[in-house]
Amino acid sequence: MKTLSIRVDVRACFTGSVACVWRGVASIVLLLFLERAPAEPTTKPADFPLVRTPLNIKINREIPAFTPASQPKPISEIPTDAEISQLQLFAERIVPVEPTGSALESLKGLFSKKVQVSPGQDNQQVVSALRGVQNAVSPYETAPLEAFVKSQPQSRWAPAVRNELARRQFKQGWFTQAIAGWDELWDELKGRGDAGAVEVANEALSFLLDAYIGLGKADRLATLLGEQESRPGNPVIQAKIMRARQSVWLLKHKPSQNVMCGPVALYCILQDHQQPFTPIRLNDVTDDYIATGISLSQLQKYAEGYK
Repeated sequence: MKTLSIRVDVRACFTGSVACVWRGVASIVLLLFLERAPAEPTTKPADFPLVRTPLNIKINREIPAFTPASQPKPISEIPTDAEISQLQLFAERIVPVEPTGSALESLKGLFSKKVQVSPGQDNQQVVSALRGVQNAVSPYETAPLEAFVKSQPQSRWAPAVRNELARRQFKQGWFTQAIAGWDELWDELKGRGDAGAVEVANEALSFLLDAYIGLGKADRLATLLGEQESRPGNPVIQAKIMRARQSVWLLKHKPSQNVMCGPVALYCILQDHQQPFTPIRLNDVTDDYIATGISLSQLQKYAEGYK
């Protein structure tokens, strides 16, 4: 019993010593904090006199000179490449693409009597087409672009103008002509590495992927994707490339889900007229319709049930 009581006393003393040590440490920390605390500002309010706003102020309400966005920007007679690229006339900026040819064509050019066109002269030739687009009433006017492409097929601006021409044709429903124009541009520029050619080729490829996804052309999509593999990557069109790959897989593995454009259009009409309808089940659409889609006669027969 005596030994036990001694042990208890030692533990109690040790516990008390630890508490004393912690209290001492806390006191030292508090003193250091108070010593380093910022002193109260000695600046008096009188050191900063009150300044009142003058009474004789004239407010300037005049509108500064500016050019409205609706007013077309004037195009100089011989514009620079930067001036043409910065014109807000198209959905995408147009860039020059330097013409290139085979070694035989280059050799013929050395002995040809044709005068080589300088960049300044080339820019001067495209001015009329740009002004025609600028003054056009319709945003899909194609006549100035067609005239330029026909008269200046070797111009540095011809590829970009052809791309814009195809875009406007597609918007107006001239799908065959537009896709043919993009296919031709892609075949010409896909193997080139200069900046202008790469930019125009990427735009043409982007439009082609959208077009062939809509048409359900799996083979053509697969060809375009294969041709793109060897070209430098572009984050702008990566999303469309991924979507095209998904479309190729769907067209090859779940083809019946890609021939529903006619029924979907009918559903939209019925929904607009607030008329109930029963959608066609995808399992009821056989693979026989993959090549041609659901015919208009079949769609008409289906629509007659809702008259």
